[in-house]
Amino acid sequence: MVADRHEHIFRNGSNTYYFSSRFFPPQVRRDVYALYGFVRVADNLVDDQPVDPQQFHHFRSLYMKAFTSGEPSGDEVIDAFIELQKRKFLTLLGQKHSSIPWNTT
Repeated sequence: MVADRHEHIFRNGSNTYYFSSRFFPPQVRRDVYALYGFVRVADNLVDDQPVDPQQFHHFRSLYMKAFTSGEPSGDEVIDAFIELQKRKFLTLLGQKHSSIPWNTT
C-alpha cells in the first residue's frame, strides 16, 4: 500500500532519515515510509505558514472516518498509515482512539 508518494514525502522531508532508512529491510522501510508520510503531512498542515485550519481538519476527518469505519479514505497516506496501525496494533500514546483529545487544534 505504500506508494511512490511516501518515498517522495520522506526524501523531501528529511534527507538524513531517508538515506539511513535505506539500510532497513524492504518491509521495515515500507513501514517507516508509511509512518513518516502520515506524520510529515499532518505536521506540515500545522507548521506551514499561513496555516489552513480547514485543510488540517479535512485531513483529520478523513483519517478518523477511515479509522472508525474501516473503509479506505481515498488518501494513500492515510490509508497506508491505518493499514500499518492495524498490522502493528499502533495506538497514539498507547491510548484507545476514543480517549484522544482530537479537538485541541
